[in-house]
Amino acid sequence: MGPCFELDVSTKEKVIEINLFVFDRYQFGNEMGFLLDEQRFDATRWSLSNGGPKLQKWTISLDATTNTATMKAERRGNNIVSDMPTFHPDRDGLPCRFVYTVCGIRQQGFFPWNAIAKHDLQKNTISIWPPEASTLANNDTDSNWDGGPGVYSEPLFVPRQSSSCREWKEDAGFLLCTLHNALEETTILEIFDAEAFSNGPIQQVDLGELWGWNVHSSFEQHEY
Repeated sequence: MGPCFELDVSTKEKVIEINLFVFDRYQFGNEMGFLLDEQRFDATRWSLSNGGPKLQKWTISLDATTNTATMKAERRGNNIVSDMPTFHPDRDGLPCRFVYTVCGIRQQGFFPWNAIAKHDLQKNTISIWPPEASTLANNDTDSNWDGGPGVYSEPLFVPRQSSSCREWKEDAGFLLCTLHNALEETTILEIFDAEAFSNGPIQQVDLGELWGWNVHSSFEQHEY
């Protein structure tokens, strides 16, 4: 689930907007490509069987007079497979423009996640990192990128403290994400300036060893 909020409309009608990532279809079993019975990993076959989650907008209208609800679902302006959204914590339950996700951009299938993205819900646009993934996502016929060896974990948006900002901006902050490389047996913490996301990481921190891939984790900020 991404940003969910009530729209400011007439008192006779309540309208809720939900931005979420939805699978085209989902076949249960061998989740994420882990074939337990065979003790092997086949992410491509699992990816192709499920289609992958894509960004949609659901609009739910609640009519106070008739006490009925109607829903309209529409796909947002891209067809990129994305998941695990994060956005400014102060916009929880409020209209929100920017959302950040992991992406799966490969010649075949989508998993494991090998890219991250910044979605602009206002303009219906998306910026993707790394550049090779962006080129492949834009259907560049010259792209021969194989998806790369890196696997991204769930990103987290960390807002700048208000005292360090000249003016409040929804994307004034940092995006933190770990990049796991099983071939090189490394894990790197990548830090992006969210306002200049398309420029790539402003800092890469070598964490010294290969960590287990993780999802639904979080960071805490401490001052010393």
